[in-house]
Amino acid sequence: MVKNGGNFSGVADGITFSGKVDGKAKADKNFGVVAGADIYLIPKRLSVSIEGRFIDETAGTIGVNYRF
Repeated sequence: MVKNGGNFSGVADGITFSGKVDGKAKADKNFGVVAGADIYLIPKRLSVSIEGRFIDETAGTIGVNYRF
């Protein structure tokens, strides 16, 4: 079993926000396949990351990255 957690906070448009995320996961088969890609919308600046996990779990992740 894997336990994970995190805290986040910040200010957006003058409004302060914060939160906490806790989670746990258990693998049934302990085997999986991962496939993903990074797609650059603006070269060297803005990209979208897509990842899929299959077999042991069916899950996906989408992220947006901007480099200053």
